[in-house]
Amino acid sequence: MKTPMNGNGHNVHSQAIERLIYLPDGRSIALEDPTTKIARRDDNVPHVPLTQPPHREVQFAPLAAGGLVDLVRGQRGDLEFVVYRDGATSIQGSVEDGGVILMPPSGDYALLQAVRYPKCVAACETPQALLAEIREFLQHYLEIGEAESKLVAYFALSTWLSDLYTVAPYLWIVGPHSGGKTTLLRALSAICRRALLVGDITPASIYSLSNSHRPTLLLDEFESGSDRRSRDLQRLLRTGTTEGQKVFRGPKAYDVFGPKAIASRQASPDAALLSRALVVTMKPTLKELPPLDPVVLEEIADRLQPKLLAFRLQNYRRAKAPELVSVGLTPRSRDIARALALPLLGDHACELVIVELLRPHDAEAKLARRGEPEWAVATTLFSVCHRSYGTLTMGGLAVEVHQTLINACETYKLEPRKVGDIVRALGIQTQSLGNQGRGIRLTQELVKQIHEVAKGLGLTRSDILHPETTDDGYGGAPCDLCQRLGLMVDDKGNPLRCIDLTQRPKRLKGLRD
Repeated sequence: MKTPMNGNGHNVHSQAIERLIYLPDGRSIALEDPTTKIARRDDNVPHVPLTQPPHREVQFAPLAAGGLVDLVRGQRGDLEFVVYRDGATSIQGSVEDGGVILMPPSGDYALLQAVRYPKCVAACETPQALLAEIREFLQHYLEIGEAESKLVAYFALSTWLSDLYTVAPYLWIVGPHSGGKTTLLRALSAICRRALLVGDITPASIYSLSNSHRPTLLLDEFESGSDRRSRDLQRLLRTGTTEGQKVFRGPKAYDVFGPKAIASRQASPDAALLSRALVVTMKPTLKELPPLDPVVLEEIADRLQPKLLAFRLQNYRRAKAPELVSVGLTPRSRDIARALALPLLGDHACELVIVELLRPHDAEAKLARRGEPEWAVATTLFSVCHRSYGTLTMGGLAVEVHQTLINACETYKLEPRKVGDIVRALGIQTQSLGNQGRGIRLTQELVKQIHEVAKGLGLTRSDILHPETTDDGYGGAPCDLCQRLGLMVDDKGNPLRCIDLTQRPKRLKGLRD
């Protein structure tokens, strides 16, 4: 007698694949399907008598009585707690806190082994000492430039306090085959907090991993595509940079927030995703470099991870996001800069280094976003309000937007109706202009609103002027709003000077009429 099946064999096979991640060594690990309830490890265990305190699995927690608990790998390979109180640490299998027994997370043994955890806690060092040691390690085993090694070191250190800020930066490693991308990811697996290096991953796996372990995901050989799976992954990556955004699958809510490093041959064509990432280029080299084999990686991890864990425990409650002097950076780049600077504990010199390192990345991200419809419309409005008065129809604005897109080397065209939708999405209300159709009246209040939109998007006067003009330090006609909002700067944040051509030159003394 044949056994009935639910659905056809193809669907059953595809569901099984959706629950796998693939490690670089070829091993696959099955994870919980976010849309299906599966049996937990303790489903067949007799219920705990009501007289005993309830148990709760945690991966990190502040204690009600003061102190912190984090995870370390025990001598037998299982997870245990490191308890930090008043500058002292102890290793425990469970912790009682406020009438609840805290337990390390359970799960698939192979997955627990794939995630990197410290084995102990060492003496705490300063962030400057840790950054120097990380950079020395990177430059010894990789052909990497000075600026790139600094950026990677700042990223690696930030993963140890990434849950203290609302933005998690991504590191996007690009380069041709044999350029050292995978080697850099393997190096990061020894120094990032709870690093998990994978060769392939499904969206369902990201849900489960992020909820249970909060790893720093290191994704190798990621190539953006137009298929559904690739689009889903890119959407999840965009969501994962901002704290508090939940992803719902079935009856469960998942939090995919956390730092990630991604290696691919080219950077993502998705401008919104790329603006959330720091791009580092790796190039092929003929230089003889020491091999970064598993034994060396383990030695490096055993030396650095305990120091980094001690740094996290000692500074978790006092680290705060700094107020950076970051003139010229877009809002998203400023958030990334604050996330990288948070572990520096107020070192102003290092904060300035981060801002300068981010300037070229911010400029590249701005160039990529110039082709986005919202960016083109906002830039055009910002330009038009400095040279036009009265009314402006959506048809007339669409003509101006088309020229902005041509200047950005874009080939698509926005129709007037679509331009009007984008204008309203920017918070600017259109109105009827009689027989001319819909448009806007460039009143003083509306011009101020356009300037505020430009500031929010990171636009400056250099975005609406010829490069030769700003290269000479000239910012066009004077504008009180630009001066007041800090927009009269070039793409590096340098002030631009203005000359009012409507003013008559002052008469020099001693000259006759």
